[in-house]
Amino acid sequence: MPMRSSALLLLVLLTGLFAQAQTVTISDEVVVKSDGMYALLGELQGNVLVLAEKSNHYEVACFDKAMVPRWTRALELDKRRPRIIEVFAHPAWFAVLYQHRAEGSTRLKMHKYSPGALLIDSLTVYDLGNTLVSPFYETAFSQDKQTVLVYWFDQITRFYAFAVRLTDMKVLWQTEMTLDDILPGRDFRQALITNDGRMFAVFDLKNRKPFLPEHHLRIFTMREGQEQPALLRVPLPDML
Repeated sequence: MPMRSSALLLLVLLTGLFAQAQTVTISDEVVVKSDGMYALLGELQGNVLVLAEKSNHYEVACFDKAMVPRWTRALELDKRRPRIIEVFAHPAWFAVLYQHRAEGSTRLKMHKYSPGALLIDSLTVYDLGNTLVSPFYETAFSQDKQTVLVYWFDQITRFYAFAVRLTDMKVLWQTEMTLDDILPGRDFRQALITNDGRMFAVFDLKNRKPFLPEHHLRIFTMREGQEQPALLRVPLPDML
């Protein structure tokens, strides 16, 4: 779900009807006052929802199909320094992944809300300890959009990841590992997750002319029930 910092959100609805001529209907400009990020949640039960960051809280604004404002509601989050990282939308609900401080620790938490922006489920997914530096989080979705992978790198060669099934808000697994001779900025290529929650994290090593005979992929896999990621090696000698 894309997020942008802006004080103005233009929602333009275009309806095309092709017969002998084309008719285009454009709605009036809709202004959403925001001090930071915003995210278009899409249509939930006939209404269009927009999440916007205010000076000291996050707020959901509801519009009908004609983009007429109906209501706004402050999002229920932990009070101490919440920061939304990602938003997940579904026709019957939406969820947010956010970071906050609690008892001296930085924690990642997920909240699930009804189409009326009322909290219906809550889950603490990761405790980062007493770090004061926020990692750069990345996310990937399964093909059916029911499972999300969240991962990040820390201390240059540490890799952290977890998977959550969004339908029932269940953490399928979580892991952290040292990458040894892997440099993420140079070697990391992609991380994927399957519908059943299996991760594939791909690193491309020795992909330079002096090392071509040793060129290979290292693919770390993780799924529910595993204690540690498994490693697959794919030799690619003499291939750049």
